[in-house]
Amino acid sequence: IAQVSRDRGGPALSLQLLITPALDHAFDTASYLENAEGYGLTRREMMWWWSQYLARDLDGADPYASPLRATDLRGLPPAVVVTAQFDPLRDEGRAYARRLAAAGVPVDHRDYQGAVHGFLSMAGEVDCARDAIEDVARAIQEGLAQRPASAPC
Repeated sequence: IAQVSRDRGGPALSLQLLITPALDHAFDTASYLENAEGYGLTRREMMWWWSQYLARDLDGADPYASPLRATDLRGLPPAVVVTAQFDPLRDEGRAYARRLAAAGVPVDHRDYQGAVHGFLSMAGEVDCARDAIEDVARAIQEGLAQRPASAPC
């Protein structure tokens, strides 16, 4: 969405909030291999989700579907990227945060150790989930406070 907004002239976005995001139609990162089974979200489930998202497998090469495949990330809005240690998607989030920073996009990457995909929904049981919710809320407040008064919500 951030790339489409930039490339097609709007709407202006104030912030990218990416919580354990899927950013590439590939299933070969170290985190996909290390966390393929046993931590909730599986590699097989992610392959199924992608098959529901794309009209055809070949569409996964499109940078609008797989933002990590974009050649240029300059001009995107600031980002908050949340990753979890035991998540198949961890390495995609880390790579995107690095690429955004290299492109000059302000990025706040939070990597939660001991966490699994979907851990924010476990705030009643997992301490780092409560911390993550507070961190994300703070980042949103700061991001919205820095946007121009005329910017849309």
